[in-house]
Amino acid sequence: MLYDDIGKHPMLEQLVARFYQLVYADPILRPIFPDDRQRVEQAQVIFLTHLTGGPR
Repeated sequence: MLYDDIGKHPMLEQLVARFYQLVYADPILRPIFPDDRQRVEQAQVIFLTHLTGGPR
């Protein structure tokens, strides 16, 4: 299962955090994302968890 292969929840959190760190630092991308970065990251981790076959 991909979820297990990539390192489960901790790795997804790290990947998402790094991605959004770059997004929110970018002057072009930043305006199209909501101010609540934590909520955005949590939603993305949940989405990727389900997409990769992790727990529901």
